[in-house]
Amino acid sequence: MNTVEGAMVFAALTLVGGGAVSGFVTVAQSQAAHALARDVARAEAMGVDGLSHGAARDPEASVEIQNVELGGTQAIRVTVSKRAPLLTVRGQAVVVAEPDDSAEPGDSAEPGDNAYSETSGFAETDKP
Repeated sequence: MNTVEGAMVFAALTLVGGGAVSGFVTVAQSQAAHALARDVARAEAMGVDGLSHGAARDPEASVEIQNVELGGTQAIRVTVSKRAPLLTVRGQAVVVAEPDDSAEPGDSAEPGDNAYSETSGFAETDKP
C-alpha cells in the first residue's frame, strides 16, 4: 500500500471512529437528560425544590419547570437541556403533583371528592 493511500485510509478511519464515539456520547447525554428530568419532576411533585436538586446532580444542565393542568389534574412538566458533542439534547418528563397535605380531614366539599374523610364506612342501616 502506498503512503498516500494509507494516509487516506487512516484519515477515514479516524473520522468514522470519532463520529461513532461522538454519537455514543450524544445518546448517553440524551439518556442522562431524560433521567434528570424524571428525577427533578419527582422531587418537584413531592414538594422539594427541583431546581436545586437538578443543579446538584448536573450543574451544566439547563432545567425548566412548568406547572400544568392535564384533564383537571395538577402536573409538573420538566424539560432538561444538555450540550452533547453533536447537538443539544433535551429530555422531558411529566409527573402528577402530590396531593396537598394542608387539607383538613372531612373538608371534602363535593360528594365523590377524593379528599380524606373520617367516616367509618358503615351505612346507617348496618348499625344494630
